[in-house]
Amino acid sequence: MLNYLFRAAESLDETVVIEQIQQLPDSKIKEIAMTAAERLEAKGFQKGKVEGIQEGEARGETKRTLKMLQLKFRSAAQPYADRVSAASQSELDLISERLLTAETIEQVFEGL
Repeated sequence: MLNYLFRAAESLDETVVIEQIQQLPDSKIKEIAMTAAERLEAKGFQKGKVEGIQEGEARGETKRTLKMLQLKFRSAAQPYADRVSAASQSELDLISERLLTAETIEQVFEGL
């Protein structure tokens, strides 16, 4: 029952949860606290994993965009490397789209 209270604690009054905990033997309280701590640790690990994946994808997209600029515009692309590396996701999308039709590198970065 207390495990349920921990899961639903966001919607309950804090005093209700505390009252339920105080009615349990010490060994049960420790067990529940460890279970809750393990759950929080797993959530933190999952969040870090998702953030790591997103960061890796962003780096890969930046690298791919730089490579496409270099292949299309050769040495003219080098001065734009820092701008691509600092670009937001929406800017990278726009740069990639413009790469398909732009005749000059200036057209790719126009207005950015």
